Formats: sequence, C-alpha cells, structure tokens
Amino acid sequence: MKEDEKQFLRMIYEKCVPFGNKNYSVRDVINNPKCPIVSYKRAWYVLGKWSSAKMGLYDYGVTIDLGWLTEKGIDFAKNNET
Repeated sequence: MKEDEKQFLRMIYEKCVPFGNKNYSVRDVINNPKCPIVSYKRAWYVLGKWSSAKMGLYDYGVTIDLGWLTEKGIDFAKNNET
C-alpha cells in the first residue's frame, strides 16, 4: 500500500469510525483540502481496490464514496498508525 493510501485510510478511520460518527462520511474526507489523495478519481480507485475480496478493508452499498471500513480495515488502520 502506498503512503498516500495509508494516510487516506488513517483519515477515514479518524473521522468516520470513532463513536460511529454519522455526521462525517468518506465523501467528506475526499473533499477535505487536507486529504492526501488529490483526485476524487484516484480516491474511488483506492476505495475500489480496498473493497476487493483480496483486501477486504472497505465495503459500500450503492455509492463507493459513502461506504465504511470493515473490521479488517479498522484493525489495519489501528495497527498502521504512526
């Protein structure tokens, strides 16, 4: 996983996971000017890669940028904090 992807994962974990925050979505993280992934198309690609059966870090219903981290994704984000 590239460094910008790790930072993106950490941002999603910090903003969306604690206390089941319903007021902040992955889309909000992507639109944040401090997001390490500049292009929304790159962000969608990364989210698609994470949601693959091989990685299983992310899941979504209808729209890829309104999904959530899986348990595996949460554990991965926790273990890769710096």
